Amino acid sequence: MKKQTALNLLGGTVATAAAHLGCGVKAVYKWPSDKPLPRPIADRVLAARVRMRAELLRAQGMRLEPIEEDAVAL
Repeated sequence: MKKQTALNLLGGTVATAAAHLGCGVKAVYKWPSDKPLPRPIADRVLAARVRMRAELLRAQGMRLEPIEEDAVAL
């Protein structure tokens, strides 16, 4: 996953990405722009995106399956 893809998944800006990941903006600025993100960072981005989606569904009054709730709670 490239840096720009990760930013797009997490709101489009460095600040929103950092907020969803629970880190500082300086950490996101340090991500490589010219090569794929390291696997641990890409995994954190995907996990944050899953949590964002779950929050959106809850806000719309939808319920998650129990296994989804367990996964989001990790």
